[in-house]
Amino acid sequence: LHGEEEFFIRESLSLLKSVFLKGSDVSTSFTEFDGVSRATISESLELAEDEAVPKVDSPGQTISGSAVFDELRTTPLFGATGRRMVVVENADDFIGKYKNLLEKYLDAHAPYSCLVLICKKLDKRTTLAAKINRIGGEIECKRLREDYLPLWIQTRAKHYDKTIAPQAVQSLIECVGNKPALI
Repeated sequence: LHGEEEFFIRESLSLLKSVFLKGSDVSTSFTEFDGVSRATISESLELAEDEAVPKVDSPGQTISGSAVFDELRTTPLFGATGRRMVVVENADDFIGKYKNLLEKYLDAHAPYSCLVLICKKLDKRTTLAAKINRIGGEIECKRLREDYLPLWIQTRAKHYDKTIAPQAVQSLIECVGNKPALI
């Protein structure tokens, strides 16, 4: 998953989880890492004002290539019928650092695992991008074009068995702008 529209990234990830992990226990089949490079977890902890409990500055777990690849290769709880999904958020640096290992993994990937890399941009000219598209695929999550926004709003309303008048669509666009998460 890559692109600038966070709403579509979240929607796509939700759909991938529901399809790939259907019938699996998400608590044991889903692992999420944060690809933001940090030296140690202790450096990323800070005490909130008036609180004695430290807060982690970003979601997920700290990242290392071995942790991600170990998770991908770990046999699911229910053996052949189980599935495993591993997500790496903010994966731009992770992809840069582990590009060769990712390519090798994709050549002999575990059939029960699904790796989802969420990044801002994926260079489609690379061998890695070609292998991703051969095995699974990429989903580009672009911002909606302004001229497509009214149709998208109407389609979204239909998805929820609702209708929206053209004047209401224009008012919504004027108030919210091109922010699908708010619409």
